[in-house]
Amino acid sequence: MKTCKGRRLFAVAGLGAAVLASSLSPSMVLAQTSWPTKPVTMVIAFPPGGPTDTDTRMFTQKLKDSFQQTFLIDNRPGAGGTIGTGYVAKSVPDGHTLLVATIGFTVAPTLYKDLPYHPITDFTPISMVTKRAAMMVVNVDLPIRTVPEWIAYARANPGKLNFGTPGQGGGPHLAGELLSSLTHTKVTFVHYKATPPMALDMVSGRLDMGITIPAGIYAHVKSGKLRLLGTTGSERTRLMPDVPSVSEFVPGFEYSSWLGFVAPKGVPPTVVIRLSAEIIRLSKTPEIFKKLSDDGNDLASSTTPEQFRDFLAADYGRWRKVVQESNIKLEE
Repeated sequence: MKTCKGRRLFAVAGLGAAVLASSLSPSMVLAQTSWPTKPVTMVIAFPPGGPTDTDTRMFTQKLKDSFQQTFLIDNRPGAGGTIGTGYVAKSVPDGHTLLVATIGFTVAPTLYKDLPYHPITDFTPISMVTKRAAMMVVNVDLPIRTVPEWIAYARANPGKLNFGTPGQGGGPHLAGELLSSLTHTKVTFVHYKATPPMALDMVSGRLDMGITIPAGIYAHVKSGKLRLLGTTGSERTRLMPDVPSVSEFVPGFEYSSWLGFVAPKGVPPTVVIRLSAEIIRLSKTPEIFKKLSDDGNDLASSTTPEQFRDFLAADYGRWRKVVQESNIKLEE
């Protein structure tokens, strides 16, 4: 009797597995067993030539060797990164089309209306591979040498400080809005198309201050033409351990640029696990670790899919609140 019962249970379990397998699309079944079966496309939602391109190519070359398959880069710029992101969101979720996500992934949906995707519910996080704090700098002629002095000066002179950003609605702009909100200060934002002209105006005294990534600005700090008040990560950067983080004086403030990989919603878990594990392994190899470190990244190791999901949700929530409270609207 026990043997017959056991056989019946085994038969039922086998039938259930067969039903489950039949409910999966052919692409999902194939991806679970032999991914990748064709070239993998890594979509970058911005023009070629920037640091996102450089860091991604470093990984694609290694991933090609790891999986014995071609990994291609497809640049699809436009509309603050939403065109390329939307393309990936609608792609077949078989693991052969991935998105190289940056901070714009969580910022753009807070600024653009009626997007055909949601950054949290329409994507599957794979791994974050780099994270880089920015720098809060001021013109050396200002009587400001520390973050507390900046707060006092800004409160005593509401709207007087001109705060430069390398683009309206970008990360540095939202970081400035968050800083003003948390410190109960008011500044006048001046938006540029890029960091170099903003830096030149700060050096010349036409602009008072700004928040931006170290590239293109740190040379002016080293030469004494600009004054560094602090870095913008949640803690001090290991690259400048003697420089305080703004968050030490302004609890709740954080702004970092970052880079990671996400896939369309519905990608088989086996693909996510394999790809995430390999990215983590590669990011810890001496060659890639050194390159990421030399480029100014604090985080040169990867996060798990679960950790990346939590990060994305928190990042999106933070910037959505900033946009809503500051009533930021992009200029047409």
